[in-house]
Amino acid sequence: MKRTGNRCGNGMGKDLVFSIPLPYGLLYVRDSKSPDDPEIDGKATFWRTDMVLAVACQGDEDGPTEIRIGNGPGSGTELSLLTAFDMSVPSRRLLFETVPDETFHEMPLERPMAHVEVWTKGYQGTPVVWLKIT
Repeated sequence: MKRTGNRCGNGMGKDLVFSIPLPYGLLYVRDSKSPDDPEIDGKATFWRTDMVLAVACQGDEDGPTEIRIGNGPGSGTELSLLTAFDMSVPSRRLLFETVPDETFHEMPLERPMAHVEVWTKGYQGTPVVWLKIT
């Protein structure tokens, strides 16, 4: 896994950038205490519960997926909004996982709710996922 920090998005802060091969082509974002995963049928571009999000990404056999966490995409990125919702995070800690229980990043939160925006290339197997979490 390669991790870099770049100034991206609207330029108001530093975004985290990860380049990770994702087994099964799934990225998970979850409350650190959540025991449940969404039911994945393989047909959608994302699945979620109140405390867990799974996004269909490029599979590891096709190379690493670029995962950005930060301010959101700026103009010219050719990304589209896949979903936006409020996620319950009672533990106030989000985990980012390649598969359940394989954490590559943790994010502490100030409150037990996070607004999550997911930006992608717009299709299942996307090579880029940009997460804006506020």
